[in-house]
Amino acid sequence: MNIVNLYTNSKKVTVLLILLNFIMINWLSNGLYMRFDLSKSGRFKLTNASKKILRELPENVTIEAFFSEEVPDLYLHSVKELKDFLTEYASISKGKVKLRFLNPDSDEDIKRRASALGIRPMPIGAVDQNKREVSNVYFSLALSFENQTQVIPDILRNNQVLEYNLTSRIYKMAHPDERVVGIVTGNSGFTTEESQNKFQSYSILNNSMEAFYGNMTPVSLDSQNIPDNISVLFLVSPQMLSDKEKYHLDQYILRGGKLVVATSGVNIDFNTGAVNPKDQGTIDFFQNLGISIGSNLIIDPENFVPLRRQVNLFQVLEIPYPVWLSIPEDSLSQKNLITSGMDSLFMPWASSITLDETKIQEPQVEILAKSTTKSWVKSESLSISPDALKNEIETPANNSAKEYQIAFMIKGKFNSYFKDKKLPLTDTNFISQSVQEASLVVVSTPYMFSDSAIQQSQGLNLNFFLSALDVLNGLDELVVARNRKVSTPMIDAKPNWLKSFIILINILAPLIVLVGYGMMHFLQRKKNQTKEFNEWKEMITMEKTGN
Repeated sequence: MNIVNLYTNSKKVTVLLILLNFIMINWLSNGLYMRFDLSKSGRFKLTNASKKILRELPENVTIEAFFSEEVPDLYLHSVKELKDFLTEYASISKGKVKLRFLNPDSDEDIKRRASALGIRPMPIGAVDQNKREVSNVYFSLALSFENQTQVIPDILRNNQVLEYNLTSRIYKMAHPDERVVGIVTGNSGFTTEESQNKFQSYSILNNSMEAFYGNMTPVSLDSQNIPDNISVLFLVSPQMLSDKEKYHLDQYILRGGKLVVATSGVNIDFNTGAVNPKDQGTIDFFQNLGISIGSNLIIDPENFVPLRRQVNLFQVLEIPYPVWLSIPEDSLSQKNLITSGMDSLFMPWASSITLDETKIQEPQVEILAKSTTKSWVKSESLSISPDALKNEIETPANNSAKEYQIAFMIKGKFNSYFKDKKLPLTDTNFISQSVQEASLVVVSTPYMFSDSAIQQSQGLNLNFFLSALDVLNGLDELVVARNRKVSTPMIDAKPNWLKSFIILINILAPLIVLVGYGMMHFLQRKKNQTKEFNEWKEMITMEKTGN
């Protein structure tokens, strides 16, 4: 028999070749990682923004994952998901991200390294019918880029927006001054520091931006042009604007500026509870942009957050407060990334806004939030006192109940506010008409992003603001990463007979495949034997006949 045929027909050689092929495939694929997201929501899929940002890093970044090996059984699945996610995250970077898993529990040098970075073990526990487990475990990340290091602590329990936290921090370390958010300073009464009145403090907002955008940069409209490095300008409750302040703001918009504007048509005195109309000069400036802000408060008797008062140690009284608007999901735009997927927003003391699109060239307008059709506005005898508002819930004034728009995104070009006016300062570079498209996100209350409102909304108002910044900066995919839900999906309940059938199929399928393969092999052998027998019989017949 030919030696080639001998090896070709040898079962031992065939098995050996299959085994060698398996080993070679595993060796060649070492270092490669791939997984497919078959979930309906796509919650396991990394965004294109992460892929693009990581692959375009000027230098490599190192992720040190300080992970304990021993964890309660309840967390084993979560730990596996985290490891899989981090492995894929490093894999998509095409070598730009170096990932190292380190176990401080088994190595004193690693433990000292973690301590030097400010990483401490976190207590976690799990209780079931049989036992109680409490452990101190490490599950934190340290990101290192050039001479910078940032820590993301306790990701085992705080992994809801892990991709966003990773990508945003890495991007900020690689591009520290590329995107800067400015906030207009002035006499608005709001501060980025902690304040006794948490409705006028923006400290939570300012601190939450630090990881990606850094703290907001103060901008004085009275003393300077808006710097070119300001990628988005935050304008909070402007009032009594001088012509010079209007001019600097006007020219920034006409150069193609990007703004988040949070303002109402009234000013609230929290000491007296009085509400007064905003100055007409500021109202006129926004009207030139096609934005008419009403000197009123929207009252919505259907969707509002009650005012809570502590009666005694055990009792809290809820008072109807229809000027604290609660905007439900069906009143939020699901087409725009800023509000898509949000459950609700909290918008206290909002005014009505109407748009005159004839004053916007090439207008692109999206309504982001609106009140219910049962709301109305109050323009006279305004007060934020609950006692003054309690009768307003019963009957709308003049039966004027209707829907009011309270948040917009506007893109387009504008004419200068000073086009037919005397310029407040000498400027040879005066722009009378937009040279680039401007983008504005406008909300009709300056209190929406205050510390109190962010806490009341359980962070949803903060998410709105950060999403607005990302969209205005052209980082739409980062919004997807931050808004993605990573909680364990619910599995639809199936009938018991279907469950039993699926289990039976899983048990029988391997046996059917094995028996099928055996039968196929048996029939093939029988066919070969029949063929050989017929060939032998034919050969004997030919010998007998002398052929």
